[in-house]
Formats: sequence, C-alpha cells, structure tokens
Amino acid sequence: MKTVQVSNEIFIPDEILHQIADITADIVLEKIKDQLDIWDKIIDLPPAPNKSQIMKTLGIGNDTLNFLIANGATPMVWGENTVRIERSDLRKAFEKTKIAM
Repeated sequence: MKTVQVSNEIFIPDEILHQIADITADIVLEKIKDQLDIWDKIIDLPPAPNKSQIMKTLGIGNDTLNFLIANGATPMVWGENTVRIERSDLRKAFEKTKIAM
C-alpha cells in the first residue's frame, strides 16, 4: 500500500479567526461555569448526605444518582433504610462522568 501526502495552505481572514476564538472562548467559559456550579452545589451538601438530600440539592433524579453510584459514588448503608454517599465521592463521580446539570 502506497501513501500519498498532500499539503495545502489555507488562508483564513483575521476577522474569521477572531470570530472562531470568541466562540471557542464562550464555549470554554460556559463549561467552566457549569462545572463551578456543580461544585458549589456539592459543597452545600453535608459531608455524607443521604440520597434524598443529594437529589434535592443537586436537582437530579434517581436515575442520574444511580448512574453516579455506578460510576464511583460509593453508597454507604447507615441503618436499615438510610443510604449515604460521601461528598468527595460525588464530586469524583461528576468529574468522571462529565454530567452537566
């Protein structure tokens, strides 16, 4: 099998490059803001919140919480009917899954 390499120069006007940079910056800033919002909500939780506290504070449903549990938010059983998750495990699960709220 033979490989052929082709190279071309493309000239993009500065105005277009600035527009691309502005759009990219806006997207990156929005992603950072979303991540900070999640961290702020997680900080508002107690160190080992129960499932209902997590869902209420973070505004997520049971399916999302179960997805986080499946991806690193280790549940701890406290008593007969209480399941708690460490706040640090929640943060790590959010980072791992890249869930946006």
